[in-house]
Amino acid sequence: MTAIITFLMPLILVAICLLVLASLQQSPGLSPWAQAPYDQLLTLLTTLGSGDPWQGALTIAITASLVGLLFDTYTLYLSQGLITVKRRH
Repeated sequence: MTAIITFLMPLILVAICLLVLASLQQSPGLSPWAQAPYDQLLTLLTTLGSGDPWQGALTIAITASLVGLLFDTYTLYLSQGLITVKRRH
């Protein structure tokens, strides 16, 4: 469940950002302010995806899913007492 949620959330966030910025580009007064963030987000996704923005979004989603699984595994082991954490006073 954690893997699915942490995979889908970055994809949904990126999609919402792209949709909002694309819709703001359609309004005459906000077009100049929406163009730069839209281009920067697409450049970031293209860079992470080796030329394809969708692969960049998938790269972010897979990485977030792996990190979420690692945190979930750590908390599972911590709650079962399989890991002890030394606390400083």
